[in-house]
Amino acid sequence: MATAAAVPIEEFWKLVEQGELVEYVDGEVIEKPMALLIHGKIQASFGDRLRKSMEPFGGTAAVNVHCRLGERKMRLPDIVAYDRPMPDYEYPDLPALVTVEVASPSDRFSDLLRKCQEYADWGVPHIWMIDPERRGLYEFSSGRLRPVESFSIPEYGIAFSPADIFPE
Repeated sequence: MATAAAVPIEEFWKLVEQGELVEYVDGEVIEKPMALLIHGKIQASFGDRLRKSMEPFGGTAAVNVHCRLGERKMRLPDIVAYDRPMPDYEYPDLPALVTVEVASPSDRFSDLLRKCQEYADWGVPHIWMIDPERRGLYEFSSGRLRPVESFSIPEYGIAFSPADIFPE
């Protein structure tokens, strides 16, 4: 059985410089799925809401920030939030407080689980997944995604209902 040759990380950086939405995991370049309009709306509006919620605590949030989870692992969460100022270098390597993935129809469940586990291994305490198609909210913990009624960051008294997340 043949395996694909590992892509040097320099090739990944060239794609990033060209504006490609790609991730890098152990020598493999992974293209992010094409986002539908609803995906983009959720990413923009919920990302902004999360940013505004974190600002009183000295934190922030942003969309599509490459995060360095390890020496050979660069992930691109749809939304990432910090409870402190975001690192001032381009590719943060400090674990975020929250990562959010907005599922696309072409996402494979196993890939989403793998990515969520990588965020957990990196040290992210709040890992969320939004399913626009089913208007579902999921939280990752103990190796699995479980449905939830809302997202919360209890240590800051912050909660988000579906009405805060899904555009009309």
